[in-house]
Amino acid sequence: MGWQLVRHAIRMVVYNLSEALKAFLGPFAIALLLAGIIISLSGIPMQALAGQLPADPVAIGGPLFISLLGMVLIYLFVFAWVAVTWHRFILLEEYPGMIPAISGRPIWPYIGRSIVLGLLLLLVLIPVGLIVGLFVAPFAVVAPFVAGTLAGIILGAIGAYLWLRVALCLPAIAMGQDMAIAEAWSVSGRASGGIFSAALILLVINAALSLPTSLMTPTIITLIYDLAVAWFTLMVGVSMLTTLYGHLVQGRDLA
Repeated sequence: MGWQLVRHAIRMVVYNLSEALKAFLGPFAIALLLAGIIISLSGIPMQALAGQLPADPVAIGGPLFISLLGMVLIYLFVFAWVAVTWHRFILLEEYPGMIPAISGRPIWPYIGRSIVLGLLLLLVLIPVGLIVGLFVAPFAVVAPFVAGTLAGIILGAIGAYLWLRVALCLPAIAMGQDMAIAEAWSVSGRASGGIFSAALILLVINAALSLPTSLMTPTIITLIYDLAVAWFTLMVGVSMLTTLYGHLVQGRDLA
């Protein structure tokens, strides 16, 4: 079932490529514009944004924090905007325009629930990370790279699995319905094995797509490729939640 879920999510994006681009490009362009305005108004030197320590790091501490906070808020809004647009396109056949609709869309509830889910996962993954660290610690002395990779795979798989289980409530919010986190966990439990398999497959796909540019010197071509991969993984991730909601809640087939 895991591969069926992933295949269905990928097909959603590939078979509706023009709508997937419409759902993303407009919000992304607006996000870039707003981020540029925040940076220009903050007065932060470009070398600070590039990670280089300025002559007076204390002087830019406040503006840098405010700018980063503003960018995080922009990212959350754009993520919710794109996700709600995509959920509603697939589940309600609401076709997005070049600038997807905002009015009447539950974007802020989507953001709020996403933050709650993120904090909940963080609370769970901290002790899990400690346990995984103890498990791989004996291997770290002999093969630190292998131990680190193994720990990353384990944590990534657990995190992705838990996210897919509880985030089933997000498509419900996009549909204007209210699904509690506990209800999402209960409903997704019927396909827990398939969801775990799907989480592993998605990790492998993401790693394979990210590998080429990680071995190359950064250029404009690698930047464009990385942006394309980021867009594709975002849309497939949102499509996975849409697939799970359509299959487990609405009873749709995984054709």
